[in-house]
Amino acid sequence: MKLTLLDAAEQEMMDAAERYEQKTPGLGTEFLHAIASAFSLLLRQRFLGRIFAGIDVHDTREYVMPRFPYSLIYIVSETGLTVVAVSHQHRRRGYWQNRVQEQPATYAIAA
Repeated sequence: MKLTLLDAAEQEMMDAAERYEQKTPGLGTEFLHAIASAFSLLLRQRFLGRIFAGIDVHDTREYVMPRFPYSLIYIVSETGLTVVAVSHQHRRRGYWQNRVQEQPATYAIAA
């Protein structure tokens, strides 16, 4: 099982970590650790997130982060997971839907 991020999702993750780090030193690192833990959990339990209704791509899901106000939007496939967004929960819902058909970046995390 492999986890892959779209470039835009990776950028959202890094931007959020930088904002947290600027606000409180060390918080950006904690955010990235929380994301890594969530990735690990999702690789073990890929159907954990709730399914998005109305999305054409099968098994587009949302995992709500426990500590930070972010959700991981991901697609489950036979070979792994593709994260399409690291979405702030107060941002316009569904803004990432045009990304669902994008090809993932070469950046990947192996299980």
